Amino acid sequence: MREGSRDVEISRNRMSDLGAGGVKVWFNSARTTVADNEIAHTGMIFLTSYGICVMDSPGNQIIYNHIYDRHYTGILVGWAMQFEESNAFGNVVEHNHVHDIGKGVLIDMGGIYTEGICAGSRIRYNVVHDIRSRGGDEMGIYHDSGADILVEKNLAYRCTPLHVHYTRNITLENNIFAFGGTEEVTRAGVFDTPLLEYSFRRNVVYFKQGRVVGSWNPANRNCAYDRNLYWNISGEPLLFGDKGLGFAEWQAAGKDLHSIIGDPLFVDPERGDFRLRPGSPTAQIGFEPWDLSSVGPRPSSAESR
Repeated sequence: MREGSRDVEISRNRMSDLGAGGVKVWFNSARTTVADNEIAHTGMIFLTSYGICVMDSPGNQIIYNHIYDRHYTGILVGWAMQFEESNAFGNVVEHNHVHDIGKGVLIDMGGIYTEGICAGSRIRYNVVHDIRSRGGDEMGIYHDSGADILVEKNLAYRCTPLHVHYTRNITLENNIFAFGGTEEVTRAGVFDTPLLEYSFRRNVVYFKQGRVVGSWNPANRNCAYDRNLYWNISGEPLLFGDKGLGFAEWQAAGKDLHSIIGDPLFVDPERGDFRLRPGSPTAQIGFEPWDLSSVGPRPSSAESR
């Protein structure tokens, strides 16, 4: 979608065996809908291309797509670094299934990647998993100089589920983050401001190795954690931050004052089934389950055609 494009719909396509990416929504376009597409085996020549790329463009809907088998980021939204002026506002990224990204070839990638201010944008109901980079920075959801974004009811697992870098006013609520490598949440960058970088509330973090929260830069501390549920399958103590604080020390520092430790009672997480069994303690933190299967292209029907 080049400059001047408006109100275009790209839906129900199969894009496969491509040298570059699948869909690029360029600067000075607006309100493109990319829905119900399968984008697979792409970026075979230009490895750093994107499955779906939304540049400095507002009001786009990236919904119900299935993106897999590529070397780099699945979905990108935004194209402005260091909080520069941006038109990437009001974008919706929902109900997408992004998996098997990276293949251990490139670095610094994400299943869903935001770059710059994306005011009023929403990232919800997505499932992201099995991302593998060359350098260990395989992010499920990645905010790079990201700002003013709601991230809610997403499932990210078998990757580093969440990475925040130079962020501002990111709201992370009611997500499931599981099976990271060394850390479930990684932080980097120093942003010298009294503004909240991100809030992390009512999330379920489920893992078997490493730290709950790490940090590539200990000065990144403007964040709020509360009403989360944590569970380390291995039985080892929970560790937080660059200093490896225990849960009690983390709470003494003002974080997670109303959070709990407990098995969320997933049905079969090792096989990717994160539905909750009866009696799950997630209700204690106000966690709201959602339909985890509502991702990828919707069945075709006469009405939808």
